[in-house]
Amino acid sequence: MEGSASLWKAVVRSVLEYGGEIDSGRWEEAEALQRLAGRMALGVGRGVADEVVVGELGWWSVQARREMARLVYWGNIVAHKSGTMVGDVYEEGRRRMAKGEARAGEWCVETKRLMIELGLGDVWESEDVANQGNWPRLIMGLIQKREQIAWWESMAGVGRRKGKTKLLRYSRIKATLRAEWFLRENRTWVRRWVKLRAGVENLEVEMGRWILQFGKIGDDVFTMDF
Repeated sequence: MEGSASLWKAVVRSVLEYGGEIDSGRWEEAEALQRLAGRMALGVGRGVADEVVVGELGWWSVQARREMARLVYWGNIVAHKSGTMVGDVYEEGRRRMAKGEARAGEWCVETKRLMIELGLGDVWESEDVANQGNWPRLIMGLIQKREQIAWWESMAGVGRRKGKTKLLRYSRIKATLRAEWFLRENRTWVRRWVKLRAGVENLEVEMGRWILQFGKIGDDVFTMDF
């Protein structure tokens, strides 16, 4: 299993993250591709909820990783901007913002918005990166916290009428967005563990629910494993 995840990170994810320093907007096709890669790595089908796939692997969204690249790049710019072309372009962007000439979507506008969202608005204003300690580690911690909250809210059904029963049950056994220990085991066991924790293993109690509700077994739950 670890080999599949490593292949994704090295060969595909690195390409998706290319240019994230400049453009870190929402990219739905990349998010869908990552979810598919996660299912293939775990060996499970569509019956396993997206939140379970992400939770077991401990993966951030593609957008979050691109946003981290943007903010690390911003830290490098403000630390070494004196006398550089990139620094001059950045300063012009800030001047345009100060004059009210900057438009939505411009690099400085989006970077400031993201930093305010993460509680770093004062750092944007002061550009005092040196006194923040390890800047990449700080950004990583803040984005991890945000991704954790978003993951939990998705399982709890925030924005929907109510959370799904299986996800609420899963949330009681999975508290932190991080890779699980059993991912190092045999792929067959990984698949069984994930399906059992997701509540879609082909046990009699689960098969009975499908028969009572739909009159048949759900194909996407039991026959779509990779």
